[in-house]
Amino acid sequence: MSKISFRMRLLVIFWVVIILAQWLPIQYFGRTLRRDILDEEQNKAVQQLQLVCRLMNQQKGFADTEHFNRWLTELGKQLNLRITYMASGGEVIADSQVPFADIPNMENHANRPEIIAARSQEVGTSIRFSGTVDRELFYVARSVEGIGAVPNGVVRLATPFSPIRERLEQLSHVLYGLMALMLLATALLSEFLTRRLRHAMQPLSRVAEAIGKGDFSQRVRAVSLRELTPMADSLNRMAELIQTHVQSITTQKRQLEAILNGMQEGVMLLDSGCRIHTVNQALRNMVPSITHIIGRRPLEVIMSPELQDACNRVLRDDTDVGLVHSLQIALEWQRVYDVNIVRVQDQHEGLGA
Repeated sequence: MSKISFRMRLLVIFWVVIILAQWLPIQYFGRTLRRDILDEEQNKAVQQLQLVCRLMNQQKGFADTEHFNRWLTELGKQLNLRITYMASGGEVIADSQVPFADIPNMENHANRPEIIAARSQEVGTSIRFSGTVDRELFYVARSVEGIGAVPNGVVRLATPFSPIRERLEQLSHVLYGLMALMLLATALLSEFLTRRLRHAMQPLSRVAEAIGKGDFSQRVRAVSLRELTPMADSLNRMAELIQTHVQSITTQKRQLEAILNGMQEGVMLLDSGCRIHTVNQALRNMVPSITHIIGRRPLEVIMSPELQDACNRVLRDDTDVGLVHSLQIALEWQRVYDVNIVRVQDQHEGLGA
């Protein structure tokens, strides 16, 4: 499973901060604005209801309920409202959007929430779906005294709730749109910061790659972000120390090679697996016919089983570290060589004897 990139981590952090910092305020202000919109619509409907009540009181009287229904229908058209009048028991007396002949067939409205509220307080309100006009309406109702042939009852106004809902949905779209824009802005910001950081890291990456390839002379000359200066300084110091150590090791190696090559005696250095690690020039001169010596066993270079057996014994015995094991071996042309074998005490790089 691949690890999450730095850019994605930065983006997630930004989004979490924005959601925590903006989502709760947006929810709070959104609810506040919704409540204000509903209060505004309610106040507007109450004012219209008061206007209807004043116009009713200005009438001298109605000969019958049919006359009252015609007047209510005309008033509803002028105000673009649905106006319903119910008797105290909930029977519908008149409705501006229902023909007078169909009014007796209408349901009793005594159990409607706004009617119940209007009986116990000055104004009753509710938002619900109307089966009569087949849409959602905002209702306000108020108890009034009868006029002429119209008995005491409750007058109710109904306005379409869809425009109010559209305003609320538009408000929600605006608020969530702002949040979406902020999330998009943070995504662009994280991309910009990531690219800037990647660009600032390039000099450090080049120097680190050069050090890995063995070029210790490279240095970080300048960085575009001040925050990366300590890292650049540390990388430069590390390169200097490595270069110093490598130069010291190289010098010591050359000095050792010079000493070994200056000796008349042949010197052979074995690893822990009893294979040749290093030889000096004098030993190479002893076996000029063998060009590739490194990595071979002593028996493959110097045809002496006694030498091979002695080397094996020295490497197997851990208690003889530092002790000199001497023997003589006879080679071709009746040459006899004195051989000294010493187990290496400090076994760096897997060296044995």
